[in-house]
Amino acid sequence: MRATPPNIAVLGAGLAGCTLALELEKAGAHVYLFHDGSTTSSSDVAAGLINPIVPKGVRMTWQWERMFPNWLRYYREWELVLQTPFIDSHELIQLHLHPDHYQEWETKSQEQPQSQFIGHTQQEIPAHSRALYSHAVGLSGRLDVQAFCHATRSHFAKKGQLHDQRWEPQTGPPFTLPLGQPVSHVVYCQGIQLLQNPLWNWLPMHPTGGDILTVSIPSAALLPMAIWKSKQWLVPLKRLANNSEPMWLLGSNFHKGDLSTETRIEDAESLLDETEAWLGVRPHLLEHRRAVRPTVGSRRPYLGQHPQLANRWIFNGLGSKGSALASWLAPLMAQHLIEGCELPKEVNIERHWQEQP
Repeated sequence: MRATPPNIAVLGAGLAGCTLALELEKAGAHVYLFHDGSTTSSSDVAAGLINPIVPKGVRMTWQWERMFPNWLRYYREWELVLQTPFIDSHELIQLHLHPDHYQEWETKSQEQPQSQFIGHTQQEIPAHSRALYSHAVGLSGRLDVQAFCHATRSHFAKKGQLHDQRWEPQTGPPFTLPLGQPVSHVVYCQGIQLLQNPLWNWLPMHPTGGDILTVSIPSAALLPMAIWKSKQWLVPLKRLANNSEPMWLLGSNFHKGDLSTETRIEDAESLLDETEAWLGVRPHLLEHRRAVRPTVGSRRPYLGQHPQLANRWIFNGLGSKGSALASWLAPLMAQHLIEGCELPKEVNIERHWQEQP
């Protein structure tokens, strides 16, 4: 006799909440997805950049072997389910303004496993750029996080399983859905909002603000469709029918400890100045957005069970590598909740239980 599917509430419908909700449904759970549209989350602004290389030290990103090249297949499958395009595979071109920077990359490109990803590109360096050399990074791309989350929310809304409302942190059982249905698990995917949630604010998290610009590039730059990166990055967007110029996302900067989501013109101008310095032409600003994400000191996401409340769980803090990490950790978290599979110690919040007041 088949067991009744569990009711699971996922609080937060950003990247973490949406990937987890889809995975839980795939595993047979009855999912209720809560979305607080009154606040701006990091997923509302995130560029969704996917890159296997950490520029500092030219090293592989943490757990790269679990995400690359699987991330592309993972999101392609969800594109079919949700019938919405939201993934682009692009070569990332790292530009070098100094010979020693180029030599560092050239040396690392001869080592394993970096040699599987770093090579030389056929794309010419833009004519006006100050860059002297370049390298290509394969298996890079972009997840359109906003399109993915919108499609996921629509998917659950059609089933009557999306609740567009605020929620109050309940410190004890039972947690009930709006119609009074009991739930077996409540999973918090609230992003920076967890700093105000007494259930989880004992976990070490720090706010980091960031600006993302939508820009057009003057035709003098003649940038092919690739991800162009020096200190900042430019990610191509699909051209709109009524816009003759290609559009790009430009980022990023970091404002540690800043919870403000208000944009400041000086931050946009700084990004434009710095990009002009290596690109050789000044991007034209079309839109300026800002959001705040929780930064985890260990740079490892938070997954697992509350130390005192058995039916409260967390899936949060995916960070700047979230688009790639979600493709590995969301299925893992779903298996943990449904089947009891173990979580890696590096992400399991049991490592912080002693800090809970």
